[in-house]
Amino acid sequence: MDLQTIRHFIEYHKWANRKVWECVDSVSQEQYTQAHDYSIGSLHKQVHHVLSNDWAAFYAIAHGQQWPNKESEGYFSLEDVASKAAAWARWDQIEAYIDEVVAQLTEEQLTEQWTMPAGPDVYFQASLGELLYIMVNHAMNHRAQILALVHQYGGTTTEMGLYFYLAETRVAIPAAD
Repeated sequence: MDLQTIRHFIEYHKWANRKVWECVDSVSQEQYTQAHDYSIGSLHKQVHHVLSNDWAAFYAIAHGQQWPNKESEGYFSLEDVASKAAAWARWDQIEAYIDEVVAQLTEEQLTEQWTMPAGPDVYFQASLGELLYIMVNHAMNHRAQILALVHQYGGTTTEMGLYFYLAETRVAIPAAD
């Protein structure tokens, strides 16, 4: 995995998050916090999960594989993003943080091996490049769950796949005659 590809996937990730956040804005605050029995629960919990995983991954990158805890600078709880407005404000901060960390990444760092948690007292090894790919893929899963809930609540949904990112962000090329 090379740095250009990683940066491309991170840009896609940020784009997809913004698309999905716009959809979450189409439901009421009550629906945002409404309990749900699938996966990790409400839209509120799903959004917090995506935000906190992004923040934690980039915190660990910036702090030499030191994973954050509740005392870490920048930590935020579920209650800190209880409103949609608070969640979006937090996302703006996290996105800026991601940009800062990604700007400092090197090709060499992408091959560094990390010890990744896989459950209580269970770990596996992955390179930083793989960790970043896992983060984007994990968020894609939760974005799909978020969109399904938004749809169930009658809100607006969107396409968020890589195909649609490329179609929206690349210059249109006229069809050949």
